[in-house]
Amino acid sequence: MHSDARPYSIYFPSMSGQQPRRSPRKHKKPGTKKAAKQTEPALPTIKWGADDGALTWALIAQLEVKENRLVFFGKDRKDENTSGDSKIAVYKHIGSVILPDLFATSPNALAKRVKGKAER
Repeated sequence: MHSDARPYSIYFPSMSGQQPRRSPRKHKKPGTKKAAKQTEPALPTIKWGADDGALTWALIAQLEVKENRLVFFGKDRKDENTSGDSKIAVYKHIGSVILPDLFATSPNALAKRVKGKAER
């Protein structure tokens, strides 16, 4: 061994019986967990085609509203301003307008359903 040689335990901490060092930011302490998210109740099937597609036409009408249209389809002219809302926030708003009773029980699930129908 050279005079400046180091023992293997510096390079391989498992050889010395010690645990390797861990960054405190990357690894949480054992036993600490995040709070569980509250689950929303399941939505019933939405009958989009009932009454000659009344819900579908209501959705189309909400997509054509200027504030919603700017978020989904962009600006027509350069001088128009966008609202700054995310698409999912606008889908939530549309769900609250079209189906207020379902929005009261589970707004996130309704937003996903509205998004799925709008993007078809």
